[in-house]
Amino acid sequence: MGVGFVCGKAKLITPEVNRGFSNLALMVVNPLTTFSSYLRGYSDEVAVNLLHAFLISGAAFAIQILISVLFISRKNTEFRIERMSIMLSNCSYIGIPLVQSVYGSEGVIYLTAYITVFNLINWTYGLTVMSGERDVKRMLRSFVNPAIISVFLGMICFFARIGFPDILRSTIGQVSNVNTPLAMMIAGSTLAHTKMKKALLRPKTYYICALKLLVVPVAVMGALYMISMLGVSADVVNIVLIACACPTATIVTMFSHRFGKNSVYSSEIFAICTLLSAASLPAVLRIASLIGI
Repeated sequence: MGVGFVCGKAKLITPEVNRGFSNLALMVVNPLTTFSSYLRGYSDEVAVNLLHAFLISGAAFAIQILISVLFISRKNTEFRIERMSIMLSNCSYIGIPLVQSVYGSEGVIYLTAYITVFNLINWTYGLTVMSGERDVKRMLRSFVNPAIISVFLGMICFFARIGFPDILRSTIGQVSNVNTPLAMMIAGSTLAHTKMKKALLRPKTYYICALKLLVVPVAVMGALYMISMLGVSADVVNIVLIACACPTATIVTMFSHRFGKNSVYSSEIFAICTLLSAASLPAVLRIASLIGI
């Protein structure tokens, strides 16, 4: 992330280049990383854990939506951006490299369950929140995207036990290896192009960040602690927690641009939240380990 920040400040990565990197990650690298995680031998254990991951992810999103509604009043001018910033995390750009580095490809499989639920929530409830209207056709069209397609193709290959030639697996794997450095470069350069002074002086931003980085993970952690007592895999529980504890998703800023909302404010929340997550993420995971999650 530091390299991306320096390159952004040195104008080696301009906003246009950063948008290109973002599109590359969103349309190619992330989907292939997701797909490659399913190119492994089928096992009943992984299949059961994947089902648990879907169910737990759904519960986690219910908690996040509830917190966003309870703590952010509709009377606030920017309540749409603020609610979206609280309930949606950067589970792809930041979550995938984190989980991949700790749990490997099997961990990414479980994370795809959270990402799938993320996309379902984002393009239905989230779309309604940000746009202020319900467009069923737009919601249905939005599901035809690389993130969703890669999950369903991967699941078909996994459950149908479809094999791939080594050369194809190797090629997909090499592209997947780009995911972590590319994601960190994007995050770093985004911070470099944000007016940090203005963002740092806006008190409301810290309130939103506290809800996203502390209140949400702690609330989800409490639910996950009870779920872990039911015999659910500790890896699955921790991966869902990591996804929830990630900073605000970049899609909030993208939606702000698309629907004519305050994109400057959303980018400020993203920047400060990403910056503060460097301290909050390790703290949340440490607390989770202390209480036995």
